[in-house]
Amino acid sequence: MQKTRSPVIIAAALMLVLVGGYFLCDALTARQPAADGAAQTEAVTPIPYAEGAGFTVDALPDFAYTGSDGAAARLYDHLGTPIVLHFWNGGDEAVLEELRALESAYGQYGEDVLFLTVHTRAAAQTAQEARALFAREQLRLPLSFDEDGSALALCGAAQAPATYFIDEEGFIAARSEGGIGEDALLFGLSLLSAGAARTPGADATAAPQAQP
Repeated sequence: MQKTRSPVIIAAALMLVLVGGYFLCDALTARQPAADGAAQTEAVTPIPYAEGAGFTVDALPDFAYTGSDGAAARLYDHLGTPIVLHFWNGGDEAVLEELRALESAYGQYGEDVLFLTVHTRAAAQTAQEARALFAREQLRLPLSFDEDGSALALCGAAQAPATYFIDEEGFIAARSEGGIGEDALLFGLSLLSAGAARTPGADATAAPQAQP
């Protein structure tokens, strides 16, 4: 005679399966990495404002670069306008993703913020090749050139990519060394906007001055 399993035993077995599945799912969820946006914003370092002052302590030095029209220009020519300064070189997918993120931010903020997308020359990529990449990707970003890498060195970055968010007075509101995505760019722009709204205190560090 064939024995039948007790309904109580079957119900208990089902309960064990359900409970085990719940804890397994919870453990797997705990191992998931942070959301991309959170990870990217952590890559941007806000520069604290000096106590009692409206400016950050850090200011980028003035430097020369070549504009997209081939004319010589200097960073301090643009004092009075917030700036997103991005040094780059290369053409791999990571670089392209950064440039596309900058293009997107430029489309949103380009009327109020100056975007300086500076190609710092590398042996593997000439200025002509950088122009060709911009044309191929249909990027509208203003393309500038740091032909000998001196501007990148003056800014204190070990290598490209490096991004600086510079307020209207020429002081750094935030910076990022390494790859940067759209979420991080928007985060940096939000810090730049917040910093630009501050009023310098009586003991504020003197702002940089444009060279005549």
